[in-house]
Amino acid sequence: MRKLWIAISLVLLCGAAAAYLIAQRPSALEEGRKEAAPAATKAPAQPPIPLPATPPEAGRAEDKRMVVYTAEVELKVEELEEARAAVESKVRELGGYISESRSWSDRSGEWTRITAKIPVDHFESFISWVKKLGKLERESTRGYDVTMEYIDLQARLSNLKATEERLLKLLDRAETVEDVLKVEAELTRVRSEIESLEGRIKYLEHHTEMATVTVALHKPKPTPLKPEVSLRETLANAVSWAIKVAIAIITLTIALSPLAAATALGYLAYKKLKKKATVQQASGTQ
Repeated sequence: MRKLWIAISLVLLCGAAAAYLIAQRPSALEEGRKEAAPAATKAPAQPPIPLPATPPEAGRAEDKRMVVYTAEVELKVEELEEARAAVESKVRELGGYISESRSWSDRSGEWTRITAKIPVDHFESFISWVKKLGKLERESTRGYDVTMEYIDLQARLSNLKATEERLLKLLDRAETVEDVLKVEAELTRVRSEIESLEGRIKYLEHHTEMATVTVALHKPKPTPLKPEVSLRETLANAVSWAIKVAIAIITLTIALSPLAAATALGYLAYKKLKKKATVQQASGTQ
């Protein structure tokens, strides 16, 4: 029993060490390239510095960058259904597919939002084609480099598969039921991690091969036209306003008549008193 546990521990320890070393190889490769470049500049005659070997998976990933592309395009269109049908047809023509599509209406008009998966080779050409369907309102494009994550996942997967093989050999050598159960438990854990890594690798491969493009189509509500006013209606409105103004003037005049009469009487009384005072002053002077 003790020997079996020691063997399992050694298998797991070797696997962890191998995973760490493999995961570090891409960064070591980059450092080697950076160090080799200045050396070549200063002394071209020197032989190149030998670089450490990299796993086949890592080499392939470095040769071709793993980039996840996404884009969003918003257009103002005159015929919403025609534009939607054209986008869906173009996606199928390029070998892509529609992952989501929905339509709705609001105060500004009618909307359709289409999320499509497009082969990355047609990413830019598809966006250029879409922008010709209407007036461009908004556009954004993003790219996420997942190369190093992909390399790390491949290295960890390779290491776990090697660990799985070693555990299978230990399982063949197990002598008791307890030993078999313990090795199988460790195998179950390792295989679960392998499935998880394989799922993530497939996810990255799919999303780097198929770009995500979201197209928003907007058909604004038509602006209501003001009704034309005829000459008869114009004259009728003018007469109506004139009558209203006349009535207002008459009403104001009637309302101010008592005040105007009182003001006039006061003014006449003032003039009379002033004249009388002037006559008395003249008589006194004589």
